[in-house]
Amino acid sequence: LADKLINRNDGQFKHHLDRYKYASRYEPEMAGHHRHEGLLILQDLEQRLTKKPFLGGEKAFLGDIALFPFVRQFRIADPVDFDHQPLPRLQSWLNHFLQDARFARVMKKHPLYHEGDNDE
Repeated sequence: LADKLINRNDGQFKHHLDRYKYASRYEPEMAGHHRHEGLLILQDLEQRLTKKPFLGGEKAFLGDIALFPFVRQFRIADPVDFDHQPLPRLQSWLNHFLQDARFARVMKKHPLYHEGDNDE
């Protein structure tokens, strides 16, 4: 299951995510199409979360960890739109990971390193 989800994410979903989030780099007039196609994939994830809190079951597994940063990026493209989509399970799933202290530590901003800076 993880391989299937990750392959679709890294292929189809990433393709549409990039062209939706960064439309100005591609074909801006196609952003709506790519948003729609991305939402179809997110709707499938929503359905997978109908009976279990995570994509693989009762506990987070590789598929959850691999996909959540990309779902986060899709949301960042238009948070108001994402939050108004009928995706309550997926939104809750995403919030679970966003509120995890480990994620906060990993995402902590650090000063930009410049050559010659003390490496301590």
